[in-house]
This record gives sequence, structure tokens and C-alpha cells, in this order.
Amino acid sequence: MFTQRGRSTEEKQLVYRTLAEKLAKAGVEGKNLFVSYFENGPEDWSFADGRAQYVEGDLPVPGH
Repeated sequence: MFTQRGRSTEEKQLVYRTLAEKLAKAGVEGKNLFVSYFENGPEDWSFADGRAQYVEGDLPVPGH
């Protein structure tokens, strides 16, 4: 999972639990769920054309 930095440990744990609960309803066992949570900043994203849209102001930075 790639996302902007800034979430607390508690918020991350809620994401893990929610994923496990929802996937369990679809038949995925918790032991088969692996989550890697990678945080970075607005300067680390480019959505097209070799540009950093967050940095250049074309896109609003989530959470700001």
C-alpha cells in the first residue's frame, strides 16, 4: 500500500483490521493477507508526463 505520510499507528492498524474483515467476507483467510504500508511525500508522486503534480500544484495534496 503506497500512501502519503501522516497517519498514526492507530489509523494504520484500523486499515489492517478493516482489510482483514472485508476480505474474510469474500473468503480470504487472514493468514493469507500480507500488507506492506509504505509512506512517502508529495514529491514522490508523478501521475503522468514526467511531472510531480502535487509539487507543481496541479493536484491538492491529500490531508493538507
